Amino acid sequence: MKKENVIVWYDKKADFLEVIFEKKKGWFEDTLYDALSVRVDSDKNIIGFSILGLSGLNRPMHCKLNTSQKQICIDYDVGADVLYVSFQNPPYSVNHEEDENGIVWNFNEKGELTGITVIIAKRSVSSLSPEQRKHFEESMKRNESLMKKLSEM
Repeated sequence: MKKENVIVWYDKKADFLEVIFEKKKGWFEDTLYDALSVRVDSDKNIIGFSILGLSGLNRPMHCKLNTSQKQICIDYDVGADVLYVSFQNPPYSVNHEEDENGIVWNFNEKGELTGITVIIAKRSVSSLSPEQRKHFEESMKRNESLMKKLSEM
């Protein structure tokens, strides 16, 4: 997995965190966790996930998502307010890059992205440029409109 393909976005006002692994069209499906939804493509491959109501989580979250290529582990530490996402099991990385948004990108010895750590996950963080953020927000509005139309059928 490449860092360029991963998008991390948190909207503090909506209390909505989304992590996208592949830039494909898709929609959200529920999981066994109330706050967690997975984003799937037309072949039902998991291409991302979202957590709604992140600030309201009062207990740790630990889950594994099985994608067509690998297992993704998601851990949220309430006390530290840190979200860990591992793209390999067990998580192993040798290099780390922290960006200005408090996201630590973890890489193996080959330079492949092995996971991300979102420090202080409840603050408004985003790995998107302003242009990407605008496109993302427009896409979210289109998805909401489509879901509303489907629910009315």
